[in-house]
Amino acid sequence: MASQKKIQMKNQMQHKPSCAVIIASYNGEKFLSEQIQSIRSQIGVKVDIFFSDDSSNDRSHDILLKNGCIDLNSSNVSFQSAAQNFLHAIIEFGSIKKFDYILLSDQDDIWLPNKIIKAIEQLLINEAECYSGSYYSWKMHSNKMKYVNKSYSQNEIDFYFRSPGPGFTFCFTSNAFQKIQTSINE
Repeated sequence: MASQKKIQMKNQMQHKPSCAVIIASYNGEKFLSEQIQSIRSQIGVKVDIFFSDDSSNDRSHDILLKNGCIDLNSSNVSFQSAAQNFLHAIIEFGSIKKFDYILLSDQDDIWLPNKIIKAIEQLLINEAECYSGSYYSWKMHSNKMKYVNKSYSQNEIDFYFRSPGPGFTFCFTSNAFQKIQTSINE
């Protein structure tokens, strides 16, 4: 059974999956160039980057545009919160059918080169539509990196109390993302 799943997964990965990454930004100019480079350096996938900038008063908007990212907030609406900015970006994202997978990213995330392909592999192996994984957290004040393991056994009420992970760990199939959009718009 496991080898059959591997063969099926290999067949599905013959073409490079097309992925959209949606960034919510606000005054993130000191992080964005490195972040965009880490997203563009993903192995085994094709990536387009979209963004919603929350009326930054630094060069965030310009950096994102200069790096070929697609603006989802061209009317320059101010949201006053990262959550509202992400909700706006999710609602405004209209290119779902063009992509196999959609991922979310905060403005200061640096992605390991295999982040997206590993998430997709997990979706395929588990026949799932949404993925959230473990991550590394950089503690600037102590200059240390910490691994945050989100892969633990859950009981039937854990979903009330434990988040599956921060937003930047999420990967959705285009079908799941469309369901989320529909739910938000209702």
